[in-house]
Amino acid sequence: MPRQVVIDASVVVRLILDGSPASDAIVRRDELIAPALLVAETANALATQVRFAALKLEDAQQFLEECFGLPIEFVPDEALASDALALARELDLSAYDACYVALAERLGLPLATADAQLAKRYERSELIP
Repeated sequence: MPRQVVIDASVVVRLILDGSPASDAIVRRDELIAPALLVAETANALATQVRFAALKLEDAQQFLEECFGLPIEFVPDEALASDALALARELDLSAYDACYVALAERLGLPLATADAQLAKRYERSELIP
């Protein structure tokens, strides 16, 4: 039986941009859950690649469609915002990162992230290379 894991945008971005084997393994192996803001964060990362790394807009849009096709259960952001605000202060995180932590805490699940700083601040993180 697959385990459940909270996944953040950094893992999704690595998967869709780089084909990261570690990210791919999580998507294939685990049941994924994330705050709805993962979509906006992924779109922002792609927009940055379009602006500064010569990624073509059409390719970025294709990558975003791939994101929509991933088997991720999304939780509405407003359900996490209050807890995220407190966790952002407690762990010195952005409110965005704190939403992922709030969801992991609420469900008692690990948080899969490729963000080394987030993994360092939240002890139940699994750093994905």
